[in-house]
Amino acid sequence: MKVFAVGLGSLALAILLGAFGEHALRGRMAEDLLAVYGTAQKYHALGSVVLMVLALGETSFGASRLRTGSWLFASGLLVFCGTLYGLSFSGIRILGAVTPIGGVLMIGSCAWMAWIVSRTKPAA
Repeated sequence: MKVFAVGLGSLALAILLGAFGEHALRGRMAEDLLAVYGTAQKYHALGSVVLMVLALGETSFGASRLRTGSWLFASGLLVFCGTLYGLSFSGIRILGAVTPIGGVLMIGSCAWMAWIVSRTKPAA
């Protein structure tokens, strides 16, 4: 259940960063960078919930089979959101070129886990 704990911690951070963005950044950050920050925060929150769902799926489909995919998804979430948060605070546009790597990791991990789940009988 470590993935579930990571998901909960990540969700708490996403909520904190969402509140920070609304109350501390509005009016202090350029609108285009604030939009980037908002995108990072939305994917961060959604991805955190996905991690918790994946952790619950580990009990139905076998921890060893989904755990690797869960950690790949978490890595993708970190790269995707981390580069967007970094871009929004620093304005360093090259970080935006790294962001798709995180997206590919998340998409790839979901596709891989879908394949595993489709080939596995759920535990009774």
